[in-house]
Amino acid sequence: MMVKLLSTLLVCALLLGLFGAPLQAQEAMAEPATGVQAVYAAVEAKDIDAAKGLLADDAVLVLIPPPENTTGVFVGKEAIGQWYEGLAADNHRYEWSDVQVTGDRATWRAKDWSDSFAGLGVAPVDFEGTSVVQDGKVKAMTWVFSEESRNRFE
Repeated sequence: MMVKLLSTLLVCALLLGLFGAPLQAQEAMAEPATGVQAVYAAVEAKDIDAAKGLLADDAVLVLIPPPENTTGVFVGKEAIGQWYEGLAADNHRYEWSDVQVTGDRATWRAKDWSDSFAGLGVAPVDFEGTSVVQDGKVKAMTWVFSEESRNRFE
């Protein structure tokens, strides 16, 4: 029953993103299985305020390896929101798979398409990730390039 409810909530969040309706950030509550997916659905919809509304104030985003001109570590929803502005401008789109939840933690895989990745001929880029949701907000996320994707950039 809980899986069906979470699936329904995710579909609603994705549909809102696809049709451009703003998510209500002040009312948004993330769940371990769908928290990161809801954040990135908002980024895809270019609704950065909604994406930030799903993050804890002191959230941490870690990208491995770090993108050029960054440390790969973004601390606080304002810093993460600035990163998301760039993702939205580059038209990043995500496909999620292998989502596993244990308590407040989730692991997942994602394919990421963007204008830049397509221009380089490497889209989609594959990631493995982990996330932690506490008190209804995404507290931590880690995105790790797959070895195969890293090799395509070389």
